[in-house]
Amino acid sequence: MPLLIPVELPADAYQVAVLAELLTPDKQRVLASAVTPVRTLPVKLPVAVKFAAPKFDAKLDAKVGATVEVKGTAERLNGFAGDVTVTLAGLPPGVPAPGPLTVKGTDATFSFSFKLVIPPATLAGESKLKLSATAAPDPKQPAVRVKVREVEATLTVIPPPK
Repeated sequence: MPLLIPVELPADAYQVAVLAELLTPDKQRVLASAVTPVRTLPVKLPVAVKFAAPKFDAKLDAKVGATVEVKGTAERLNGFAGDVTVTLAGLPPGVPAPGPLTVKGTDATFSFSFKLVIPPATLAGESKLKLSATAAPDPKQPAVRVKVREVEATLTVIPPPK
């Protein structure tokens, strides 16, 4: 039986049961039905990501803005040994988004960083940064990717002193 699984699975486990129905020859009525026992299927993601800190501060300079290095770590899980693509989103308006990072290799745990260049005209305030990653669990199907759970951190843009 084919089973379609979404790219993103937010829960830790899912319960599955299959319902079979015996129909009349004209397929208008159900003559009998049977249900399998409920099975719990745990979600085994290939990668977990996290920020190095829950908060990042960007102190603006009136002329050059600010540069902030957003660091994080990722861990390959459940025997996964493929490439991981890490993406950062949720930046304040006007801050150019860094491209995704692709980490090759088989290290179980690895560190990465995004360098953010914040223009001087950026409005002060907080933004929720979102860190996510994707991976292809089957090397024979590189187009089929799994998205891991997003994590959040806060970026605080501090205005220049007056």
